[in-house]
Amino acid sequence: MKVFNNLNDARNYVEISFNKNEETLAISDQLNDPMGINITILVDGILKKGYMPDGFVQKEGYRIYKYLKEE
Repeated sequence: MKVFNNLNDARNYVEISFNKNEETLAISDQLNDPMGINITILVDGILKKGYMPDGFVQKEGYRIYKYLKEE
């Protein structure tokens, strides 16, 4: 699993690769800014594809965000 530390790379990955009912996205703690702007930008694109957040798992230096496709 690739851990993204660049916002544009993560956005491109979501646009190209999110196509299953369940998806995960590993985001570096560097992108988890205090205001949450980077995650908001990412989640906007994820919501547009019909996914809803389904929690996250904190790892050393990154988080794995989980998403489920709305039917």
